[in-house]
Amino acid sequence: MKQARSLAFSAHRAEALEILDRRLKERPTDSDARVPYGLILSWEGRYEEARADLQRVLADHPGHGDALPALINVELWSDHPERAEALAREGLRGRPNDTSLLIARVRGLRKLNQNQEAIYTLNRLLEIDPRNKEALEVRRGMQEISQQWEPAWDSLMSGLTTDVLPGARRRSACDGALHLLSLKTLTESIVRITVTF
Repeated sequence: MKQARSLAFSAHRAEALEILDRRLKERPTDSDARVPYGLILSWEGRYEEARADLQRVLADHPGHGDALPALINVELWSDHPERAEALAREGLRGRPNDTSLLIARVRGLRKLNQNQEAIYTLNRLLEIDPRNKEALEVRRGMQEISQQWEPAWDSLMSGLTTDVLPGARRRSACDGALHLLSLKTLTESIVRITVTF
C-alpha cells in the first residue's frame, strides 16, 4: 500500500494502479486499497470508474472518512457540483463540524452560484476553525469578486434609478436588489442591460 501511494504521488500513477488492482483482485472489499485506487483514477480523468469504486466503498462503509471527500472531489472535477454539494450536505448531517465537508460544500455551492448559502457555510466553518487556510483563501477570493462587482453594480443601478426613484428610496432599492441577486444573475442582468442600451 505504501509503495502504491508513493508511486501515485511521484507521477507513476499507472504503476500505482497496477499494484492496487492486484490487491483488489485478492481482496475486493479492501477499502484501504479501493479509496486510493478511485482517487488515482480521478486524477487520470477516469471519473466514471473512480465514482463507481468510491461509491462501492461508501455502500459498504457509509461513514468512511476518506471515501466521501474523494467522491465529492470526483463530482466537482467532473463538473457535477450539484452532486458534490448534496454529498457534502448529507455527510454534514452525521458530522456537522467536519471542516473538510464544510469546505467541500462551499466549493459546490459556489459552482452552483448559490453564493449566499456558500457565505453562510464558509462563516460557519470559520467559526469552527478560524485559521483554516483553504476557507480563508476562499473568503479572500469571494471578497475580491465582490469588490470588482460593487462599483459596476453601483454605477449601473445609479444610471437606471436616477430618474425612477427619489433619493433614499433609490439607495434602499439598490441595496435590496444587490442582496437578492446572485453573482450569476448579476452577470446576466448586466449583459442584458448592456445589450439593451
